[in-house]
Amino acid sequence: MSFVFPSTCPKRYLATFDTTTKGLRAYHDFLSQFHVEAVGMESTGVYWCPVWHALCDDFELILAQPAHMKAITGQKTDKKDAYWIAK
Repeated sequence: MSFVFPSTCPKRYLATFDTTTKGLRAYHDFLSQFHVEAVGMESTGVYWCPVWHALCDDFELILAQPAHMKAITGQKTDKKDAYWIAK
């Protein structure tokens, strides 16, 4: 999973989490540690579903459509998508 914090965050953090149950719990805990309130994600195939379910009870979730993201970013990459969703 790729993610970014908003530009108001004083530091940039890079971390990688597996999409296993253990990895999604770690991702949830990581976001909670930084008092994140909202999480945006792209709805790619069925891959977003476990992430959504792991976060839906504790965060406001925003789901972006891949076709819309491609129109905004041009050539799609996970990193570019993460920045646009964060905006």
